[in-house]
Amino acid sequence: IMLKIQNVFSILIASSFGFLALLVYIISFHRVRNSADFSSILRISRLGNVVLTQNSSRHWDLIRDRCHLHENNMVSCLPNVLFIGASKSGTTSLVYTLSQLRNVYFIKRRIHQKDKHKEVHRFDRNTFGWAIRSIELADELASAPLFPLADLQQFNPAVIHYTPHYLYAPTVPFEMRRFYPHPEQLKFIVMLRDPVERAISSYWFQNSHIFKGVNKGSKADFLASAKLEILLRKKYEDCMDAGLAKLNR
Repeated sequence: IMLKIQNVFSILIASSFGFLALLVYIISFHRVRNSADFSSILRISRLGNVVLTQNSSRHWDLIRDRCHLHENNMVSCLPNVLFIGASKSGTTSLVYTLSQLRNVYFIKRRIHQKDKHKEVHRFDRNTFGWAIRSIELADELASAPLFPLADLQQFNPAVIHYTPHYLYAPTVPFEMRRFYPHPEQLKFIVMLRDPVERAISSYWFQNSHIFKGVNKGSKADFLASAKLEILLRKKYEDCMDAGLAKLNR
């Protein structure tokens, strides 16, 4: 997965201009923000995949090409579960409950910077289309928690990438399929709620003191926002229709 990173770095670092161009590009379109982030990505790129035989783990087919071996027999893995929504449907409560369980881990939004939110927002951010896939994969692996190799062999723990907005972002399913080594093995968690109750809850949340400093919002504004949202959400239907048309060719 990571050989492309070393190739790109070695070519561009050969000149000071190339190094500066690479630095500006990465900072502009990736979440790498400091020397510690760069160090983590380079370290991940030098790690090898977990070397297992089919006889050494009953989960071998689900592990290969997804997990990397660190020192002291610790591993980090790309996610095997995507928790994609829906927002304001109880997802935060379920995340808290799952995080209390053994052999359940969550991908972080940042490699080092502490972030109170567990939502990753990798595939729905505006700059993802310009990002280098190998660097994004290294970022995801560097943001993944470490756990013992023995647990991986015995249990194949759930490594969850959580972003409830993915359910509404029309390009995300296609980005995920291109991004992960074995997209056909991914599992998905979706929570649903009465759509009217969810819309009202989302509106008041977005207009609460958390985002606005003071509680705002009105019935008239909610109705106008709901009509606009209905039009915007139709993009998901259009996107899925286009995707199904490609699959049927």
